Amino acid sequence: MTLLFYVTRVVGLRVLAVCLCLLILGIGVDLIKTAPELLEFGGGQAVAKYAIFRVPAMLATTLPIATLIGALLAMLSLGQNSELAIIRAAGVSTQRLLLWLTPLALILGGLHYLSVDRGIIWSNNALGATFGKIADVDVPEIGRVIAVRDGNRILYGKLASLDGVELAPFVSFALDSDGNITQRTSAVTADYADGVWTLDTVERLTVGDAEGQPIKLPQYALKSALTPELVLDLASKAKAVDSRHAAAVLAKQAIATRGKAYYAMQISRSYAAWVIPFVMLLIGMLGSYKLPRSMEGLGAAGLGFVIGIFYIGTDGLFTSLGQLGIVPVEFAAYTPSFSFALIAIIALRQWES
Repeated sequence: MTLLFYVTRVVGLRVLAVCLCLLILGIGVDLIKTAPELLEFGGGQAVAKYAIFRVPAMLATTLPIATLIGALLAMLSLGQNSELAIIRAAGVSTQRLLLWLTPLALILGGLHYLSVDRGIIWSNNALGATFGKIADVDVPEIGRVIAVRDGNRILYGKLASLDGVELAPFVSFALDSDGNITQRTSAVTADYADGVWTLDTVERLTVGDAEGQPIKLPQYALKSALTPELVLDLASKAKAVDSRHAAAVLAKQAIATRGKAYYAMQISRSYAAWVIPFVMLLIGMLGSYKLPRSMEGLGAAGLGFVIGIFYIGTDGLFTSLGQLGIVPVEFAAYTPSFSFALIAIIALRQWES
């Protein structure tokens, strides 16, 4: 086995072990509250299915922490066994060690991207569809109001079926270029099929009409970007969208239910997810300065842990600021990673000197 694969295996196995421990701990704490209801709902099979559905969303939170702790533990172990001293004596620098760990960082980055961009949404959808409010997920309910702007219209209705294909009642407000209402079209029911909402028992009133009398129609076909999937998202007040949906909204191919900054941040955040594990490995390299029977290196590892936790908190804060449009999206998405990578590099150089 080459030295490169040995170091990668040591770090990778510890990251995996820590990640599994954190996942088990997180799911265990979650089950303390929900287990009685799950057992009543479907017995042990329901508990197992619930735990599996929770994993992708929980992985988005635990993987960065696991990468940090796993890297620190791996470096401390290599130092304690004098393996790092031998590696350095062979002329391998810290920069070269980081280069060796790049493939592992890419694998972890891809896994983190999938969990952040797709895993959270998949978990929420699966939990909501299977367990409803037992999973503490806001699920669609009959009668839930939905309202959304679709181009030059405002669409309003109440959910009448749990598959999102029927709204009752339904109202569409047409807007002019200044955002003023020019026409109201109301219907007793609206049913979706093949990209068209069929409105039944329709009344249409044009603002400013001299007669002021609504026009009554038995049916009316309304083409809209509002789909049953989006109806269910609005009815369940879902908070997360993936980068594909965000890109469609920004390209005006899908209806926006939040501000433009939110969707732009979702796209940038998915790119930034690739970088976070590499930054954690870089911070974890501070644990490589523990020499046998030396407490000085433990101080470096402790400093690395503090920097890593502070990095996670800062990244979350900047993400929220970017989604609200308080700071530019690109600044919010990438500043924490580049800043803390620089801090880790400076700290590494200090310990090296």
